[in-house]
Amino acid sequence: APAAVAPGAGDAEVYEILSKLTAAEYGSDFELILINDRTEKWCVNSPLGVLFKQWPGLKQETIDSLIVGNSGEPALLEKRFSIPAAYALISEGEFVASLQDTANPNWDNFDSTFTDAQGFLTFSRIGFDAARSQALVIFSNAYRCSGTTISPADRKIAFFNRAGGSWKLVGIARGFQAR
Repeated sequence: APAAVAPGAGDAEVYEILSKLTAAEYGSDFELILINDRTEKWCVNSPLGVLFKQWPGLKQETIDSLIVGNSGEPALLEKRFSIPAAYALISEGEFVASLQDTANPNWDNFDSTFTDAQGFLTFSRIGFDAARSQALVIFSNAYRCSGTTISPADRKIAFFNRAGGSWKLVGIARGFQAR
């Protein structure tokens, strides 16, 4: 299976995909989008075979690339997103510090630390098929509605196809349990 590309590897396609996903999910509804400055390691323990039902054209090699590529160390992201809102790359440590207490997060303090932020968005590395015509990425957003945890229990998976030279978001599958 082809290796997943590390977002920090300087790959323009990676930032095109992550930017389109961020814009599709959050648009310009928020004045600040906070993005984890590192990718999240493989964190889904739900079976991924259900994705074939949702997206019949999805290749096994794309899923394999997603799994293998996210089994190593997290990758550092660069400030190369192109989205219709202001954004900042922050560390998980800065996010946790703004909540003050991981057992009982203080979301009011988060809101005053990061005014007008939509939450804390985290991406996996992206898995591609060998032809680089499709891509999968796991993502989550921690925010006040996450409740008493600092990160949500579920993850989402976005599926992209390349059409006419640019990447297009095909859809988002929700409800994948995180470890």
